[in-house]
Amino acid sequence: MIRPPYRALMGMRDLRDAARRLSCDQRAISAVEFALLAPVFVLLLVGEFALGEAISISRKVAITGRVVVDLVAQESDVTESKVTSILSASAQIAAPYSSADMVIVLSHLKIDGDGNATVDWSRALHGDRLALGATVALPAGVAQANTSLIYGSVRLDYRPPVGSSLLGAIPISYSLYMNPRVSASIPLN
Repeated sequence: MIRPPYRALMGMRDLRDAARRLSCDQRAISAVEFALLAPVFVLLLVGEFALGEAISISRKVAITGRVVVDLVAQESDVTESKVTSILSASAQIAAPYSSADMVIVLSHLKIDGDGNATVDWSRALHGDRLALGATVALPAGVAQANTSLIYGSVRLDYRPPVGSSLLGAIPISYSLYMNPRVSASIPLN
């Protein structure tokens, strides 16, 4: 069927009017914008949670290292059972986070007259201790001739609750050197 020319113009006018009405209709624009931005906001929220948890765990790792070293530095001598108790008690310091994946190394370093530090004794929780007699490189300004230091190191591989397969484990560590407070050296009996 052939349309008269004025009917074809009416169709164009109707199409133009429909396009104008559609461009002025803003009822669904907010829904579309929300649908586009919602995943971004959810990702930001989850990222903020993971970052906050990582910062909190970092503080717990530092506090654990500080307390473990400080408890030993206050003694004039320690026994094997006392060092084991101190290392085991670190789980309470790390709470509410699990200390099962936390590696804690506690060592006594002797520094000779030339400023060379060697391991006098070492104990560890959930990891390997330093080898007896091993030479330890100390940071500049820490080694004082003919003294001793208590060395503590804490390491935890943090796995974020979301995206750990993509990011992998994020290592969080803390180490500390402290002078004995009561005596010049702290032997392990």
